[in-house]
Amino acid sequence: MRREYITYPPDIPVSISLCTVTNYPMHWHNSIEILYVLKGKAFVTIGPDEYELVEKDLEIINIDEAHMISSE
Repeated sequence: MRREYITYPPDIPVSISLCTVTNYPMHWHNSIEILYVLKGKAFVTIGPDEYELVEKDLEIINIDEAHMISSE
């Protein structure tokens, strides 16, 4: 498990990424993370709990909450 550091643009404290995720290992960071599934399914593990997200689902992960993301 590792801490991830987020770098923001100088004018705005928001970072937006469009990603294809197959397996993102357990990590945490000092930022809120908002996941939105555009297509397919994603599985999010937050602490001991696992959630299945489908198209148009939204998940909010709190600051310093350990989580991992995977998909089929």
